Amino acid sequence: MSNPNAAIRRGHVLVLLAAIVMHAALFLPPALRRRDILHDEAITLLVITGHQAAYDRTIRGDAPPHHAWAPAGEWKRLLTLEPDRPPTLGQIGAELGALDIHPPAYFWLGSLVARAFGATVGVVLGLNLFLDTLTLVALFFLAKWLSRDARVGAVAASLWALSPGPLEASLEMRQYALLGLVMTVFALLASMSLDAASPRRPAVVALLLVMVSGIGVATHYHFVLALGAGLVVAAVSLGRKEPRRALLFASSLTIGATLGLLAHPHVFEVLKRQGEQAQRFAPLDIPVRIGGVFVGMGRFFVWSVPLVVAWMITLVVALVLAIRAPKGSLVAILRPFEPRVLRALALLGLTFGGQVALFLAFRSPAGAMRAKYLALDYPLFACVLAWALLRPTLHRRVQQAVVAVVVVSSTVLVVDELWRAREVEASMSTVTPARRMVLDSVARGSLPLALWNVPAEMPVFAASPADLVAHASDVAAAFEPGTLLVLDPRPEAAERRATLLRLVPACCRAEELHPAVFRGRATYQIVPR
Repeated sequence: MSNPNAAIRRGHVLVLLAAIVMHAALFLPPALRRRDILHDEAITLLVITGHQAAYDRTIRGDAPPHHAWAPAGEWKRLLTLEPDRPPTLGQIGAELGALDIHPPAYFWLGSLVARAFGATVGVVLGLNLFLDTLTLVALFFLAKWLSRDARVGAVAASLWALSPGPLEASLEMRQYALLGLVMTVFALLASMSLDAASPRRPAVVALLLVMVSGIGVATHYHFVLALGAGLVVAAVSLGRKEPRRALLFASSLTIGATLGLLAHPHVFEVLKRQGEQAQRFAPLDIPVRIGGVFVGMGRFFVWSVPLVVAWMITLVVALVLAIRAPKGSLVAILRPFEPRVLRALALLGLTFGGQVALFLAFRSPAGAMRAKYLALDYPLFACVLAWALLRPTLHRRVQQAVVAVVVVSSTVLVVDELWRAREVEASMSTVTPARRMVLDSVARGSLPLALWNVPAEMPVFAASPADLVAHASDVAAAFEPGTLLVLDPRPEAAERRATLLRLVPACCRAEELHPAVFRGRATYQIVPR
């Protein structure tokens, strides 16, 4: 018997359009008010403009603007695209392979968009919003397919659109918006491929799976976890029943992953570099990482400290009840689930489980449970959550509570971003009238941040802490009232800071400031006594 809710009606389309508008309404205010960039965003701009290798050569050499007083514009030009000499995709891939740990798909796409519209924060964030719009459309069809109910598709798209997790991931100029889109399309194609009621042309679905698998691997290496999860789900659900279908599915994923890896021939160097950069195993950090997993599980709909605390308490209570539940309770809970939903739940659980395993084994960064990394999980989570919320047995107040938490969390996130932009803008009064600037870091994720709002003509002396001390006479010779010192704030850098501050002329003193524009770096302004 067909499901009367399966057909897409005008109301479902209107809800999807409303979800797109609501997501844009949450996304645009903080995106348009941005006055600074993040650590990884600086690297994104270096990559898509084709200047990552040039930047590396600059900071390894001894020629201006390194180790010398030079206009800030000489550094900032490395963050801009040269219209007459845009980088080739091969150049971007080679520079990523030599200097970075990420695959190239998003950076290729970003560079192509930058050629047409410019390499600016607004353009790259606009690309992310476009990718989010495509994700919402794909998510609608994914949830509809899994549940055979267009209402679930509309609700899943609305939840994802309002969620603080995907919003946070997309408000950063990195590959996570593309990762969310690719995962959504992959989950839809995988479900169609594994379902007995799939389209009559399995070869077409298989070919699309090859393409999406390749793009996914070329977007983020964590996508391999989703591919592995898909292979496990296929083996369990189809292994003996339909071995040919399972083999076709496995072949599609394997061929796609291979092509994705071949598209970035430096993959083994990158993986080696990732291993070298991974945090060393620290037993005392294990409880912190376990706590990070618990918080990460709620990132889809929880934002702000009070809601995180409430989520942690709820999760602990749920775990205790699950442990004390009678035998067979899990089977009873899963019995009403559609087979497609069960496969999606398994795909989600195995993918997230792989991320958790890497995190607890210290093979992924300390921030790997942040929302941007979990963009891989959010599409399927939205589908399963929407399906559960529309169960007839679920109390309406539970539905209302989930929606309220999502809306409040996203509002808090947007307000926090806007407040941050306001603080940065207010602190510009410190930067604009400055005469000179000294920076004790030339790291590709640090120096561009500090110079982002600095006038192009301002003289800047940028070098590593050790090099600054070695060139102390050159640095101090130009000290004058109005000079800014932007230094490493860590306790272990206190002695180096003191060495530089002792270079301040006797007629002046160093006054400590706390401008938001420099994101927590120790900042001093030389003023007359």
